[in-house]
Amino acid sequence: MKRLTALIVVSLLASGAWARSIGTNPFAGSNTGKGFDFTTLDVDIGNAAFELVTQDTGFTQIVTPGRIGVTFSGSPSSSDTAEVKITGVRAYAGAQFSDSLRHWTEQIRVAGLDTVRTDSSYQYFEHAWLDTAMANPIVVFSDLTTIRNSILDTIAIGLISQPRAHVIFGAHERPQLDRITFTTFSTTGTQGIRFEVRVYPNIRAAIDYTTKYYVIDYLYVRAEVGETVADYSNMIIPAGSAIAVMARADADNMTGKVRMVGRRQGR
Repeated sequence: MKRLTALIVVSLLASGAWARSIGTNPFAGSNTGKGFDFTTLDVDIGNAAFELVTQDTGFTQIVTPGRIGVTFSGSPSSSDTAEVKITGVRAYAGAQFSDSLRHWTEQIRVAGLDTVRTDSSYQYFEHAWLDTAMANPIVVFSDLTTIRNSILDTIAIGLISQPRAHVIFGAHERPQLDRITFTTFSTTGTQGIRFEVRVYPNIRAAIDYTTKYYVIDYLYVRAEVGETVADYSNMIIPAGSAIAVMARADADNMTGKVRMVGRRQGR
């Protein structure tokens, strides 16, 4: 069970986007511009049911497509500013529109007590990151009416991102999965974590991570084994789909780590 560790109070106010260059994408790795390579460390994987491996807490995917909001949590001063970059898949607007379900990146600036929202509407949220670590948490959310149930990301003090082990591909991409590295940490070597690599083949359908998927790999990794690398030899993934790594532990609140590497070429 994910634990919210900070008081989050957000409100959706009208505002615009602000664009300029930002720091290196921490999710691209050596595949900058053409792929993904990132690591997610989850310190509280539960033992009741499979859950998305995530470094963040309280994640719920977008249910109703719309604009994404960003704000500071904690006690920011009026001089605090953050450059936030968001990636996701733009909302479906009809087959006649070339930007429908396109993987998209947008940058916005949030300052002080303001709440800023994206220019674009999004079908799904993928990742967010900052140009520099901040002294107050950054909260990314999708729905004003159910704030505590609509948190997409919370970037904690001193970090530039808090990844989750999923990748979402737009309808205009040719995705490939190269490899995933799985690691289990425990003081009891015989304890392990069960990992499932799931593909959600239709991003026009709502993704809740529990239905409408198929499993391409299943691994049980014990702590005494440590790291296990699964090579998928450039496996082709359907365009307009998502990959997620789910996990269920032998004991509650175990720690696991996942590194995902692949490509997302346009077509």
